[in-house]
Amino acid sequence: MNGGIIPFMEVDRKCQEHRSYQGIAIDENALVHERSCGAIVFRAIDGEDRVLLVQHRPGHWSFPKGHMEPGETKRETAIREVLEETGIHVAISSDFARSSTYAPRPGIFKTVTFFLGDYLDGTPIPQLSEVKKAEWISLEAAKELLIFDRDLAIFREAIECAGLKRQKPA
Repeated sequence: MNGGIIPFMEVDRKCQEHRSYQGIAIDENALVHERSCGAIVFRAIDGEDRVLLVQHRPGHWSFPKGHMEPGETKRETAIREVLEETGIHVAISSDFARSSTYAPRPGIFKTVTFFLGDYLDGTPIPQLSEVKKAEWISLEAAKELLIFDRDLAIFREAIECAGLKRQKPA
């Protein structure tokens, strides 16, 4: 395993072997794999590094992301989803890509791939049918808002990859 995260191709073997994953019983006949992509986007505002976060309907905060459309690459999906959910235009020029696989509901496994997005332009405008809010958040505040361990780990790796300095040790 890779730091406690089961790579996507290993999920099938683990599920078949143990008949459960993350404490959820698996019905192998009803197993569905979903794939989503998004981006972690940084921007300096008034001399402070910030990250683009969205607040989802249930209330938790994360990075903008969404489902892949047929024929799209992962990078194309990430760029489209950031724009759709937030109104922010981004490009992806870095090789940074991190994935997280989890079970949002019984029988569903979701792999989300996050890229490092380069801010191009735009003002956050949330797509209210998908998210409650879209905001530029300070790095320190983001560390408090991100409630999922894997999101936080990926965020810390993105900060390092982007060469941003930490205001306080995490």
